Amino acid sequence: MSDEGFLMNLPSHIIVEILSRLPAITVINCKLVCKKWLTLISTPEFAKVHLSRSNPGLGVFQHEPGGGEVCRLFEFKEDVDHHHLHYDPVIKFEVSVSLGISRGATGQLGSINGLVCLRNFHHEYDALYVCNPITREYVALPVLDWLVQNPSQVTYGFGLSTISGKYKVVRIFHEGVVNPTTGAWLSISKSECHVYTLGTDSWRAINGDVSFGYSCRSVGPFFNGNLHWVIQDLEGSELISCFDVEKESFQPFPPPIPGEPHQKSLRSLGVVADCLCLCDNTSDSEIVIWIMKEYGVKKSWIKEFVISKVPDFAGPAYEMVHALKIFENDDLLLTWDDYCLFLYRNQSKTLQKVKAGPNYTIQTMLHVPSFVSIKDIGTLVAICLAFLLNIGFSNLWFALLSAQAALHYLNSRFSEFREPRVTSSRIGCEAADPQWLPPENPSPPLLPPFHRLWRPLLSILLPISNPPRLTLTADQLHHCSEALKFFKAKKFDSPQTIRQEFLTLQANRMKAMDMRNRCTVALDSVNYSKNRYTDVLPFDNNRVVLKQCKDYRPSARGYINASFVTTSESVSRFIATQGPLPHTFEDFWEMIIQYRCPIIVMLTRLVDNYRTVKCGDYFQAEDGPREFGNICIVTKWIKTSDTSLVLRCLEVNYKESEEPPLSVLHIQYPEWPDHGVPKDTVAVREILKRVHGVPPSLGPIVVHCSAGIGRTGTYCAIHNTIQRVLVGDMSALDLVNTITSFRLQRIGMVQTLEQYLFIYDAIVDELEDLISDSCYHSAQ
Repeated sequence: MSDEGFLMNLPSHIIVEILSRLPAITVINCKLVCKKWLTLISTPEFAKVHLSRSNPGLGVFQHEPGGGEVCRLFEFKEDVDHHHLHYDPVIKFEVSVSLGISRGATGQLGSINGLVCLRNFHHEYDALYVCNPITREYVALPVLDWLVQNPSQVTYGFGLSTISGKYKVVRIFHEGVVNPTTGAWLSISKSECHVYTLGTDSWRAINGDVSFGYSCRSVGPFFNGNLHWVIQDLEGSELISCFDVEKESFQPFPPPIPGEPHQKSLRSLGVVADCLCLCDNTSDSEIVIWIMKEYGVKKSWIKEFVISKVPDFAGPAYEMVHALKIFENDDLLLTWDDYCLFLYRNQSKTLQKVKAGPNYTIQTMLHVPSFVSIKDIGTLVAICLAFLLNIGFSNLWFALLSAQAALHYLNSRFSEFREPRVTSSRIGCEAADPQWLPPENPSPPLLPPFHRLWRPLLSILLPISNPPRLTLTADQLHHCSEALKFFKAKKFDSPQTIRQEFLTLQANRMKAMDMRNRCTVALDSVNYSKNRYTDVLPFDNNRVVLKQCKDYRPSARGYINASFVTTSESVSRFIATQGPLPHTFEDFWEMIIQYRCPIIVMLTRLVDNYRTVKCGDYFQAEDGPREFGNICIVTKWIKTSDTSLVLRCLEVNYKESEEPPLSVLHIQYPEWPDHGVPKDTVAVREILKRVHGVPPSLGPIVVHCSAGIGRTGTYCAIHNTIQRVLVGDMSALDLVNTITSFRLQRIGMVQTLEQYLFIYDAIVDELEDLISDSCYHSAQ
């Protein structure tokens, strides 16, 4: 059977597993492959699974030259050297044309689960819409007649009821006397709050006190089931107003510092790092970013960032400063005056201006691309697909292709090594935007990059006998050939150099006192028993932190003996951890769920030949589901490979969760002895072949032996080196530097000279295999 036929005939749940892991723009193209795929992708169940795996990107609302508005969605891409932040364009949604609204100021009121609430400033009144830029659906909300005459006296919010699952738009209105000179409120005669629930056809006035300020300049962010606004009372003091979306009532909320009378409203609220944050721009010299570490607790507000201003930040502005995202290296992305994007480099304490698309920015927000359909929420007032205008007439070709040609088209789009094709300007598209065109030749040969997306996923979901083979591009073949020459020369011509390298590594090992100073959380009395070995502990700065764990005491600080290990953003990130102990099984699986880990590599037996327990039995469940606290593990299949690898497909989920389970491939290599090496490299390289094709975006790869440093460090070094060579990072040839980097992230990685020599053997054997296979396929 052809690759296309094999993929098309997979069970529906396997196809959903594969497609739900792809970027939104790719899934849009997949809709046109065949009717079966269109039906699967259009279901609420698929939208739910895809949403659970989507990462937040950047949504930018912009004025186009000529007065129209568009929404552009971008994905975050940060360079390895952390000196530049780039955005890959995902999709462009022409707001003015698609929604049929007048060209003028359009702003966003919030983004939840891929749905965006928009406000268009008409001359007579505000028009509100809820749309999904990916599905190109929208609903126009009805207009309240009595608001037509007073559009400037209204505040809005967009939220989701966490219990009923209903999306709600909130409108707060004031009537009173305003100073004609200053615009300040003198008195209030009427305050009302109305709520519109998507799926209904009218607004409802809520009962009870409308405890809302009389001056609000910022959009209310939705977090933890509540909407929040920075407001001022009649005396000018700054407060935070909180609205419970489920209960539809206002609640008191503690600000970090008391507001000062007659102070201008120069603060804005947002959500970063899963916490409520407040940007304080009242100072002429600095910006303070407050983070509320524990929601609703006043004492948990802390000053997370204090940023010195630069000329671009000079002077007050209407929307001031908004924090958008904190990256893993603690850099902060923020927007100023809804016009400029800045990246605050926390290490160097500098601000770097960032550009996202063309100029004329209206508003910038974090947005999760999704396929949540407004049609599935309730009755619509208006639905607009805008297919021809927004996708372009050129893509009508695509709709007419056969399923086979469409699959070939997808293959060409999935290449990680091609730039998007840029064509001349077309309807609904700019010349600078990538065009999603049909292939020039409707039946090209199947391109290998597509294998990298679906073949590795099948190795997780189905008991495939042989791991997927990797066919090299011309550049990859060149990189592998150069690397092979280097490693073979060292291995065969100067083996003593390799031994000297390891002696150098050992001479520079971290001292015990230095380790203890860097492992304070692991050494805390509440966590000490969670460590299998007292001299193998995770460092504070890169330890894996659990948001929730079996040990709920605050002093435990989400501890598990596990460390993030990586060398660059372009290759897989590992979680190196110890063999779980019986009382840490639940925490281990909590880590797998929280960090969406697709693969576990286990490089040890449960008990060695000397009857010493090396790892607890945290996974075997052949006779049915196995439970660890609130987590349930189901074994879908077990297979033993020719190289003695034991492969298991496990489904992991919380007991009462309605979310789809996480599929995890568990690879166990029981024949690797502790402190030693296997008799050959075949089995280790089979693990590599089954793992290295899985995209890094799926989540970190968990690797463990007993302590999580010797065999674990050896495998990670082999895997990391091959991956970096394939992406052209020739600094991977310096194994001393790689191991040194690993040891700065987890102590003792690669324990013995025998293991270090084995790394060279495995790299040489794998490079020879890759080159040989590539040359064979080229000859065919």
